[in-house]
Amino acid sequence: MVYEAGRWVDLEKAYDRRIAESAKPDPADRARLKQAGKLAEALTPLTKYYATEMGNRVCYQAMQVHGGVGYMREFNVERHYRDIRVTNIYEGTSQLQVVAVIGKLLGHALDDLLNDCAKQDYGPELAPLKNQVMDATALFNRCADHLKECDTPVIEYYASDVTDMAAYVVNSWLMLRDARASDRKRAMAHVYIAEHLPRVRGAAAAIQSADPMPLAVRDAILASPF
Repeated sequence: MVYEAGRWVDLEKAYDRRIAESAKPDPADRARLKQAGKLAEALTPLTKYYATEMGNRVCYQAMQVHGGVGYMREFNVERHYRDIRVTNIYEGTSQLQVVAVIGKLLGHALDDLLNDCAKQDYGPELAPLKNQVMDATALFNRCADHLKECDTPVIEYYASDVTDMAAYVVNSWLMLRDARASDRKRAMAHVYIAEHLPRVRGAAAAIQSADPMPLAVRDAILASPF
């Protein structure tokens, strides 16, 4: 996802420069600039959110694997654990990344990328995986459309679920795309998709219910017990 976001950011800059330097810009370049800009704006906060949260998860698990000795400076995991913690805080916390991306997700800003991935040929061996990811993509789009019709407080309440779904779907397509390169990457795609698509379905169930009760009782829960 980091590389894919960087690719679209670079393409946006390249098309912008080409248009600026051209005496008569090509309309096709303007269309490509618009597409690249839309994807860059959506993928940048999505990537910051997902990558930094995953980094924290990895370092947390590494600390658990090392046990008490990992907490001491005897091993580098102690430094990694300290260093990673700030990544989902600075340059906008994870919550602010969700705020930045949710409108774009509800507006189908990722459609060009997802549709392009879906049109590619993955061969008969990867066809079952492709069908799974296509189903997850359709589920993500239905959830985005459903949530878009809800009131703002409900959208905000379920925004992180939609963002997680988007990250899982995008990563699944990118893993599947790379799975054609080698047996190892094919195995990685199988593992990632098997682990994360059930999470897409779980988030979808929560979003499609869009239960307003947590918001209705929020004040009562947070009220002082005294």
